[in-house]
Amino acid sequence: MDRRQAAITIKNNLLCGLFVHEGHFVQFSIGVDYKIIVREQMNDINSVKVYDVVEAIDYQQKLKDFGYEEIGGNFL
Repeated sequence: MDRRQAAITIKNNLLCGLFVHEGHFVQFSIGVDYKIIVREQMNDINSVKVYDVVEAIDYQQKLKDFGYEEIGGNFL
């Protein structure tokens, strides 16, 4: 996927921001070369993962289907 396609895909399908479900926070942001940075936090456990656009959209959709709510903002 080239940069233009990535930008269009992100604009149409990915919500950048913070999602939460039962104390588990997941933040999506756009990094270098349209890689998506996913930061997760629950209690004292933190993780950072980098996904390509399609993987990030799939992961975000699974979270929404499971009941995660977009609350906006940022926890870092």
